[in-house]
Amino acid sequence: MSRHVGANVEEKVETIHSGLTGRRSPATRPKKKLPTRAVMARYDVSDRTIDRWVANTLLGFPQPIRINRRRYWDESALDAFDESRVGER
Repeated sequence: MSRHVGANVEEKVETIHSGLTGRRSPATRPKKKLPTRAVMARYDVSDRTIDRWVANTLLGFPQPIRINRRRYWDESALDAFDESRVGER
């Protein structure tokens, strides 16, 4: 067995591009899926109000994603909804 077991490690490290960690930057990272309770807290409304907003297509509230009979909202869709409503206040 050679004493220089890790001799080639430095060569391999140099071939890796600096700044690449395999992680996504915050700008490109997809946002979370928020459960109904978090959406209720975000807008300070009840579950029934969320149901009304989803049913009212003219409002343009994002439709939920259903997973195992639970509703989740894409955080980026909620952000876009908020941005579209800023001028209406």
